[in-house]
Amino acid sequence: MAKKSRANYSFSGRVNRGIEQEKQRFTSFSYLNLPKGVSEFKVEGKNYFLDFLPYIVTDENHPERDDEEKQARKGDLWWRRPFRVHRNVGADDESVVCPKSVGKPCPICEYAQKRKEEGADQDELKSLRAKSRYLYAVVPIGHKKLEEEIMIWNYSWKLFQKQLEDELENNPSNDRFPGLEDGMTLEVRFREEKLGKGSYWDTSRINFHEREEVYSEEVLDDVPDLDSILKVLSYNVLESMFFELDDASDEGDDRSEDEKQSDDNADDTPPPRKKKSLKRGKKDDPEEEEEEEEEEEEEEEETPKKPAKKPTRGKSTGKNTKKETKKCPEGYEFGVDTEEYDECDDCELWDACSTEKEKREKEEE
Repeated sequence: MAKKSRANYSFSGRVNRGIEQEKQRFTSFSYLNLPKGVSEFKVEGKNYFLDFLPYIVTDENHPERDDEEKQARKGDLWWRRPFRVHRNVGADDESVVCPKSVGKPCPICEYAQKRKEEGADQDELKSLRAKSRYLYAVVPIGHKKLEEEIMIWNYSWKLFQKQLEDELENNPSNDRFPGLEDGMTLEVRFREEKLGKGSYWDTSRINFHEREEVYSEEVLDDVPDLDSILKVLSYNVLESMFFELDDASDEGDDRSEDEKQSDDNADDTPPPRKKKSLKRGKKDDPEEEEEEEEEEEEEEEETPKKPAKKPTRGKSTGKNTKKETKKCPEGYEFGVDTEEYDECDDCELWDACSTEKEKREKEEE
């Protein structure tokens, strides 16, 4: 068989596509399993109009489940998915979903409890604590560069949720905004804050507008299951990553077979979803229904301290010796010390700092 000539191989379109794929790889969160055809919504401008859509809860252990209020139970409609992440886990300093987000035991949290009982100080314990984030299903409305399709938004409490809660406290009746028929469009204005070579977008203002069109119930078939999007590693895999072990077998695991089987299936990628056009119709005069506003308890702020080095099984940890600079508000090195220190927990710059760190690691490869 004659050897195929490569002289006429064209790179047209391939180079740019490869670059874009690489950008996406380094800007996407590794702990999310997005269904095929579903994109992440990323704030890259000052003004967005967003429709928030509810999803059908599938997790029996949804963090905001309330049987008395009949909310966030399995089968109910709910509008957000809280979860927690452990950062700088293992040799590659990865971010991973805390299994407690889905009601499962977490080896990192267990280690933190063990160290607490052994008398570890607060700076070490805080460095082991999982950090809060939220998932939303949103539809950008009237944006020049974005299609009006369902996207997944992963953002921190401090950069959006805090401002939203303030607005709802002033106008409680607006809490109907995620509804299909009586929902509202949020006009979210962002302010870009720069730090060194990076930047982040902080919410500066939120306005509520009556929707011109309503969503039909059929749209729920297209809203991704926010519970299954989370990539939750099995207990043994996470334990091996955390302690930097080579073996991730089930030996010595005293959990039930049902728990093991559930964990084995926890990191399966959600099945592809077929995109459909969003079905909306002209809006009728809605009947407003007021719901009790749930307030999120803000984490206690402590005096910033440096955390310990990576833990080893059964041993106490030492101090971190990374070099400090003045580029970070707290005096650490921006794009290098991401989540290495206690105050990174609620830092407004975490997204920008994390992106900068990923870029540097890519350049060093």
